Amino acid sequence: MRLIRMTRTSAVPLLGPLLSLLFLVGCGSADQRSGEDAGSGPSESSSPFASTDASACTPGEGATRIAEVLTSVDLDGDGTADPVSLTGSKDPCPGRLWAEIGDRNMAVALPADEPPVSSAFAVAIHGRTGEVVVTRQDHPRGGFQTRVFALAGDEFAQLEIDGRALVPFVATDAQEHPISIDCGNNVITVTEAVAHEPAGVMFAWDVRQTTYALQGVTVRTGPTHEIADNVLPAQLKQAYPQLEKNAVFPSCRVPG
Repeated sequence: MRLIRMTRTSAVPLLGPLLSLLFLVGCGSADQRSGEDAGSGPSESSSPFASTDASACTPGEGATRIAEVLTSVDLDGDGTADPVSLTGSKDPCPGRLWAEIGDRNMAVALPADEPPVSSAFAVAIHGRTGEVVVTRQDHPRGGFQTRVFALAGDEFAQLEIDGRALVPFVATDAQEHPISIDCGNNVITVTEAVAHEPAGVMFAWDVRQTTYALQGVTVRTGPTHEIADNVLPAQLKQAYPQLEKNAVFPSCRVPG
């Protein structure tokens, strides 16, 4: 019995400091965890993006917070270049092209199943107030997609024809469809070479040009004219070098 009492008496002084030490360590860990959680990212109340659902994103919600600036374009024609940005796949509002016009932020959703935008530049179309922005998407297997975006009032949109891009996809691994795009007087001209019909002994091209009139962000398809007939491949290179290069707005690209 004496041994039992001695053991209890000896254990109490040892247990007290041990519990105090464990309590202090626990509190310190809790405080450290709270600090880590607070610093790991913005809370839902402080973030301009309260949801990761892209459909819930609206223009103006921190558009330039983590967006990558691609180029500057005078979209509204006031003489001041406006930043045009792109939000990437890790952004809460991914795959959007943003235009910052003064205190306004406007966005256009880009196709989610296509390669990312690799470059962008400004184009000044004669007779139109405000420049347009042209983006390029390079395909890893060869080829690229050109898209044209414009501003009209409070609308920032892609210029489309029947729901598709103004300029078709250009394959660079095979010259199946030489095409170039350039400016006219408040119009965009698309020139393309198509296989001559009826087919002859030697392969030849017919060259056609279509004009697209711009009204705000609306595109109106104009007439298509055949400007050359039965052109041999070697002649096409000499007479239409822009087709050979698949040139994109060579005469009206804004330096920058």
